[in-house]
Amino acid sequence: MKEKHIAEKRNKDGIFYQVSITYTSRTGKRTTKSVGQFYVKQYGDKKTALKQAIKARDRALQEIEMGAFEHPELTVDDCFNASLDLFNLSAKTKRWHIIVYNQMIDDRLKYMPIDKVT
Repeated sequence: MKEKHIAEKRNKDGIFYQVSITYTSRTGKRTTKSVGQFYVKQYGDKKTALKQAIKARDRALQEIEMGAFEHPELTVDDCFNASLDLFNLSAKTKRWHIIVYNQMIDDRLKYMPIDKVT
């Protein structure tokens, strides 16, 4: 039985299930997250080890969906929104800043990490 993101491997310690997930982060970067290795000798049989690997995979997929594995790379948009909260601006000034920001900053640039902007 083949499970997505789970590979059965063998090394000197025996048979194990390797769980690794490749996904695209919100910044568009392809990332591989290694969730763990589940050795058959630790769980007694292949079926139990595979069940634990499936549970770990499902938990990791949920965390990826919620953004728990995302690196805290600040994007241009994150910094702009933080600046609106940081400074004590009137509603009229805040609205004006948002209008100017949306007109001047390209959509591709908004989700670029702030340290990559030149």
